[in-house]
Amino acid sequence: MTLTTHSVIGGIIIGKLTHNPGMGFLLAFASHFVADAIPHWDYTLISLEETPLDPLAGKLGSGKTFRHDLLIIGTDAVLGLLLTTLLAGIGNFSFTFVWLGAIMAMLPDTLQFAYYRLGGPILTYLQRFHLAIHTKTKLKNQPFLGISLQLLLILIIFSITLVI
Repeated sequence: MTLTTHSVIGGIIIGKLTHNPGMGFLLAFASHFVADAIPHWDYTLISLEETPLDPLAGKLGSGKTFRHDLLIIGTDAVLGLLLTTLLAGIGNFSFTFVWLGAIMAMLPDTLQFAYYRLGGPILTYLQRFHLAIHTKTKLKNQPFLGISLQLLLILIIFSITLVI
């Protein structure tokens, strides 16, 4: 999933749980893994040097490709926060909680990024879990379908929260 999708889902979840922010933050974080288990499209990090036989052995390169990836990731995160802000206004949610929920939902990918740069035992455990739960069905060559399905998922979740 893109960070935009994770951001909106996390923001919506905590927007509905402002009476129990601890649970909201936990569910926003967990929503990342649930969403990643759904077949989806996401962009490729061109600076990621993967080892097919050992997915935990990947490392992020540096230089021009790394800067390109940072630009793509940053744009995706900002778009997610903007869309989350828009939906918070429509849904009459607290902007502070919605942004914190969005950040919690994007955190697993941020930690994944940190894993590929830094490693470490805690990040290795989380990366192993992230890879295990992640869908094996990817829509890599179908960006229009993949993005459309993510937008549909956002609309469904947002619509459900309006009637709850």
